[in-house]
Amino acid sequence: MMRFFFDEQRAAQAAARLLSRHGGPMHCAMLVQLLYLADRQTLIEMGSPVTGDCFIATRHGPALGRILDRLTWGCPDGDAEWSLRISPPRDHAVALVGPTDHDALGDIDVDVLDALHARFGQGDPWQLAEYTRTLPEWTDPGDGAVRIDPGDILRAAGLSDASIQELAEEAEAVYLFSASLAKIGAELAAKAEAKAAALP
Repeated sequence: MMRFFFDEQRAAQAAARLLSRHGGPMHCAMLVQLLYLADRQTLIEMGSPVTGDCFIATRHGPALGRILDRLTWGCPDGDAEWSLRISPPRDHAVALVGPTDHDALGDIDVDVLDALHARFGQGDPWQLAEYTRTLPEWTDPGDGAVRIDPGDILRAAGLSDASIQELAEEAEAVYLFSASLAKIGAELAAKAEAKAAALP
């Protein structure tokens, strides 16, 4: 299955962009579905999604796994990018609480996010859910959730198996490189923290 590296900074900035366009709190179901559609569109058009989160199918429609967790349970320890910008979920909604800079996003990412908000952002989240359940990659998993292969999205969009395989190989190379950098960064941060704690 094709996989991408989840970029916390890009995910947080994308969510903040949507919330800034919204002008107030947004229902969590609306936010995760808009982010899903943004990742889906940039995957089809550019070969890589905005956030790199995993695509999943839930009974309410397709979603993004890690972002759905943040919108359901709150921000996990270590994701300062998200908590800097996005409030904890309250009454099934989140609000913008921090900066709206989007230097980690490309112009195309921002255009896609803005266009999706203009199209769907002022509607009913459950009507949007009905729409996303018509997407060809979605299947009803019942009470659980199942992974959606990005290759299925690309195949339904008309890409050939050869093109999908090429994109999968590129994505895997980026995933391994990014994961390696993240591991090194975490190790350096842990060493710095231990060194600081040992100081008198």
